[in-house]
Amino acid sequence: VFFTTELVLRLIAFGKRFFTMPSRGWNILDFVVVSMQLLEDGFAAANYGKSVSSFPVPLTLMRMLRILRLVKIVRVVRLLRYMAELRTIVVSIMASMKPLMSITVLLLLWLYMIGCYVTQLTLNYRLDCIKAIDTGEECLHDGPELLDLYFGSLGMTCLHLFQTVTGGMEWRILVDPLIEYISPWMAVVFCLYIVFTSLSLMNIVT
Repeated sequence: VFFTTELVLRLIAFGKRFFTMPSRGWNILDFVVVSMQLLEDGFAAANYGKSVSSFPVPLTLMRMLRILRLVKIVRVVRLLRYMAELRTIVVSIMASMKPLMSITVLLLLWLYMIGCYVTQLTLNYRLDCIKAIDTGEECLHDGPELLDLYFGSLGMTCLHLFQTVTGGMEWRILVDPLIEYISPWMAVVFCLYIVFTSLSLMNIVT
């Protein structure tokens, strides 16, 4: 109701200039969004009391297009012209997006390389453990389960590695199975990973 009333008042006030004035882009967006809402409400009123499955196709389409109303939130950006400090912060954030993307790509490549290495090591251990069980040799029964939980796939390995440097996971939880089932030297490898990522790579961002 509020948006419809606002649109009607602006159409009355500006007339044909509503679609030709400098801010016509926002005006046309408002007109389309409100019109879609009115059409949806009209279809809903015409089908009142009927099941959703019996609604016509245009009504479903209208519901999908209701997301366009969220675009109106972008209009808040207009307020930046009146707040110099906030505008400076926003401009600084936008200017830092390019370096941030470069650091993000570097971090993803680093996670991918370490993830491939750790995933391959744990896969080899699990395969050797399966062979040992088949031949009747001794194998720590909970080793493959823990390793599969944290390093079962490349994606999961990279996710857990990312969590260890962003505070989402205690990295000792991740390194303990590697030390116990793979090799004690994995502690050195993991420490080097933490040092490089947290103290070097992340400090570039901050």
